[in-house]
Amino acid sequence: MMRILPIELTTAELSILGLLSEGENHGYGLNEALDHRGFRNWTDIAFSSIYAILNRLEKKKLIVSKADKKESGRGPARNKYCLTKEGYNFLLSTIRFYISVPESPQSKVDLGAAYIDLLGKEEAINCLEEYYSSLHERLEQIEKTRKRQEPLPFGAQIIFDHGRIIGEAELKWVKRVIKQLKESDGK
Repeated sequence: MMRILPIELTTAELSILGLLSEGENHGYGLNEALDHRGFRNWTDIAFSSIYAILNRLEKKKLIVSKADKKESGRGPARNKYCLTKEGYNFLLSTIRFYISVPESPQSKVDLGAAYIDLLGKEEAINCLEEYYSSLHERLEQIEKTRKRQEPLPFGAQIIFDHGRIIGEAELKWVKRVIKQLKESDGK
């Protein structure tokens, strides 16, 4: 059975919905949660975009905002955001969809690899060695982030595991391609 989502949201929007499923929060609190959980390792959410995301979600009636009366001492009250029933149900549908339908991988390295023959052998090897080094550093940083945040909820653990396993497989692939290039008779 093919599942279809009624609307598509960005990973940033879904991340915010997921955090709000844990309870109401304001923009700054959401930003802290994104940092604490390492979400910025796998989704593109800048602090400055959080409020724009919240506004879009509110227009789609997936969340609602209300003034935080506890914070209204000085200056304007901050808004707290929470999921609507529709937002919660949409989030559940999306979770079901995402963990039951494999995504077709789309990687820029694949596009580059498709045309690697346009580069000379040494240039291709140098580029792939740089890619390998950068990927290795990124995996080390992700592991440091993971250790700094332990103990993690199960969902966060499996996100880190998934990224690590995919990264390790990619390192293995890059190493193999470099070896093949070095052993080849190409230019």
